[in-house]
Amino acid sequence: MNACIRAVAPDEGERLREIAVAAKASWGYDLTRVTGWAAMGDFSPRELARKDVYVASVDE
Repeated sequence: MNACIRAVAPDEGERLREIAVAAKASWGYDLTRVTGWAAMGDFSPRELARKDVYVASVDE
């Protein structure tokens, strides 16, 4: 298994949103509230390019 930290790809915004919702929901936050919060975030390719966003990826 290889793991690396890398810059986010422009098309990964929706997956990052899904991960954020799942993480908060797993901590007991209300799913409706978390989904609403995540919907307000800008995960567009343009916005991801403007920020320093990194992801961990693992290949097995």
